[in-house]
Amino acid sequence: MVSAFEVEEGALTLDGIVDAAAIGIAAAHGEEDVKLFVRLKPGFRLDAAAIDVHCRKVMAKFMVPVEIEV
Repeated sequence: MVSAFEVEEGALTLDGIVDAAAIGIAAAHGEEDVKLFVRLKPGFRLDAAAIDVHCRKVMAKFMVPVEIEV
C-alpha cells in the first residue's frame, strides 16, 4: 500500500514544487497506481519528465507515480 503523504513529501523535496497531491487511480492489474498533481513556485519550469526522474531517485519503485500533472 502506498501512502499519499509519502509520495507528496518526496515530490516536495524537488526545488520548484510548492504543493503536491497524490491520489490512487485504477490500474490494469486490479490494484491502484499513483497519480501526482503538483503546483510550481512562480518562475519555475518543470515538466512531468523532470519530476518523474526526481521521484525515481527519492522513492521506492512501487511509490513512483504513473501519471504526473503539473
